[in-house]
Amino acid sequence: MLVVPSALFAAAHGDSACLHVTSRPYPEHRLHLRRSSMRRFSVMVVGVLSVMGVYSSTALAGYTFNFNESRSGATIFNGLSGVQSFSTDGVYKLEFFWLNNSGHDHVYNAGGTAGNVEGNHNYSGNASNANIMQGLRITRVDGGVFDVKSMRLRGQAAAGELTNFTTGAGTFSLYNGSGTASSPGLVSFGTSFSGVTSFVLADPGRAGGTTGGDWDDIVLADTLTEVPAPPAVVLAVIGVMSAGGMGWLRRKKAVPDAA
Repeated sequence: MLVVPSALFAAAHGDSACLHVTSRPYPEHRLHLRRSSMRRFSVMVVGVLSVMGVYSSTALAGYTFNFNESRSGATIFNGLSGVQSFSTDGVYKLEFFWLNNSGHDHVYNAGGTAGNVEGNHNYSGNASNANIMQGLRITRVDGGVFDVKSMRLRGQAAAGELTNFTTGAGTFSLYNGSGTASSPGLVSFGTSFSGVTSFVLADPGRAGGTTGGDWDDIVLADTLTEVPAPPAVVLAVIGVMSAGGMGWLRRKKAVPDAA
């Protein structure tokens, strides 16, 4: 609360009139408040645009391949015949391969909680004969990136990426599972396969393993991407916020000064 100068004058001269107290600031203080309000408004606009105006995040739902998907023969990624499946939403493709040969699957019903599983081949694709490795390869139909989160695994499997579809060259790591064919154990990949364009699951020999097993419930998730917001959206946000801010300032200015 500020005391108006006339009231101070009356008090100093023993005037019996009551002091006139008002909450209205001096003109120069009002100018300072308006400038401060404009600064706060500018910071608010920049903040909102930086959070939601410049970029917008998009992501699609993931998918879990459980080998209950329908399968059909096709010419697959390496130009040879094989077997392929698609996710029910049509986003992902799974291809069973046998390098330099006709690929095929080993899907069977293991019963229990697993139901259908893929039994790996075990004997092929070790360090000396990677050119005949067998397994499966998952990609997005549109060629985009995705994450591989986890799978159910009994025994061992080699997971990684092929760089040459003829020689079998690539980068693979050995994963050890647990459980039984009807209830394979959970294996988490962490961030090892985040933002990939393809994922290959192969016989364990490709990564030095010796124990075959069963594969189930390969969990995929679309990689979160950020795309520039359309210019029209950014301009609309600026326009709406500016109009609201200027209207507020006009209302503040229209309030009459205290007498």
